[in-house]
Amino acid sequence: MANIAARGPARTTSDTPFGLGLSMAVFDRATRLANSMFTNAGASIILMHNGEVWRSRYADILPNEDPVTESVLMGGELLWIADGKDHPNLKDHPLVTGPPFLRFTVAVPIRLDDGTTPGVLSVSGLEPQPYDAGRAARLKDIADFIADEWTRAQAVKALADLLQEYYQALEQSERSEQRLQLALELSGLHVWEMDYEKRELIKAGAEESVFAEPLTYRDLHKDIYAAVDPRDRALLERAWKDHVENGSTYRPDFRVNRPDGREVWAQSAVKLFTDQSGKPLRMVGAIQNVTQRKQAEQALLRAKEAADTANRTKSEFLATMSHELRTPLNAILGFAEIIKEQIMGPVPAQYVDYARDIFESGRHLLDLVNDVLDISKLEAGKVELRETEFDAGDLVKEVALSFARQAEGAGIAIDVQLAELPALRADRRLLKQVLLNVFSNALKFTQEGVIKIASRSNEEGDLEIVVTDTGIGMSEVDIAIALTPFGQVDSMVARRHKGTGLGLPIAVALLTIQGGRLTLQSEVGKGTCVTISLPAARVLRSAAAAAS
Repeated sequence: MANIAARGPARTTSDTPFGLGLSMAVFDRATRLANSMFTNAGASIILMHNGEVWRSRYADILPNEDPVTESVLMGGELLWIADGKDHPNLKDHPLVTGPPFLRFTVAVPIRLDDGTTPGVLSVSGLEPQPYDAGRAARLKDIADFIADEWTRAQAVKALADLLQEYYQALEQSERSEQRLQLALELSGLHVWEMDYEKRELIKAGAEESVFAEPLTYRDLHKDIYAAVDPRDRALLERAWKDHVENGSTYRPDFRVNRPDGREVWAQSAVKLFTDQSGKPLRMVGAIQNVTQRKQAEQALLRAKEAADTANRTKSEFLATMSHELRTPLNAILGFAEIIKEQIMGPVPAQYVDYARDIFESGRHLLDLVNDVLDISKLEAGKVELRETEFDAGDLVKEVALSFARQAEGAGIAIDVQLAELPALRADRRLLKQVLLNVFSNALKFTQEGVIKIASRSNEEGDLEIVVTDTGIGMSEVDIAIALTPFGQVDSMVARRHKGTGLGLPIAVALLTIQGGRLTLQSEVGKGTCVTISLPAARVLRSAAAAAS
């Protein structure tokens, strides 16, 4: 009662008490038995729970404040008041002094096995009743009977609540399973579990999207690779061994073993659970149909192979045509040079000029053919390295000297500022072509000013040859075009110098196959800086190493 009071005043309710609806017949019988022991009396059961008061009878006329009930709940002992008029706490009570003019009251505690007292059995009458030990004992028996019913009813209620929670959880689980099943089917995913202890196979998801016929526990227990096409079985066995021994990810793609012969590809993920001794307990896996992805990959691979074949055919064709063009061009150049130089005797000046034009045009055409031949060889992978040891400084000076007369005629200075260059172990022929292409570009696009040639070593020990000009320069977009095969920068100066647009791409490719690289920095109207880098592995200690 103290706990009830601490929660605030009690509230009387006439509803079914505290989940005890099934006990109402028992309570009614108990009160009728108590009534039969007295005349002009009425019995009721008063229960208190969580701050609420419930009365089996007279709830509409009895007040919440009941000193007799409170006294019994506090003391836990039977209270027999023979005549309310003589009792100091009841003689002035409205129910004693006024209607219905109660005289005697008996209140018996309803005590539970755990010692708590949730209520009382109360009997009140209109005539005084002296204490009667026999009737008090019988009332106590009835109160114990009510206590047993309370205990039983509470247990039933608890069980009902538990069952309700279980059913709700079960329903929630079923709904979750339905949502999961739908999600698995939409994603084309099939999830399975081999329970070796229960000897059962648990499955969910889109099994029919992978297998022609459902697999059973017996199928997989007999052969865990039963779903795998025999052509891919060895692949999966190796992948699983690597997963177990090295911890590698196990998500292989494989063809499904189907009796209908249809090719279906699947991707699988599997995890094995064992006990401490290593005995398998269960295996959980997921399989997804990836046939469309595989078909797309195969189509892409076939397209790539076809493109590679076409590219090789093109390169071989260009190489063949370049050779075919070289033969007549060499004859044309040879005869034009004989006439131009008047080797076979004097020729009229007009014919000398014609021969010079033929020679210059032929040389230009031969340069174009050589560029096409070079890029074709590079694309076909037919360029072979012929590595020798040589002096890098001598090579740079040789190339610079070959452009001296052309630069002088154009009014452009060549400034060579080389440090003591080391010897290199590389393909001298290919590196010379790189330098020729870079120098030719610098001279072609520089109308006035100077072309500087310098050298240095970077922190990694790479040799860098830097060619800087004061030409027209390029934007970022122009640089990307210039480094693309057959790309030509669209400018007034560039249009005056026709070509294939292969010079720099060839230089990049020839450096790449030797482990080097070419970088280009430029600014429109200010010039271009090209850096030719060769890796430290190709740099010898000194130029003297080339002569040793």
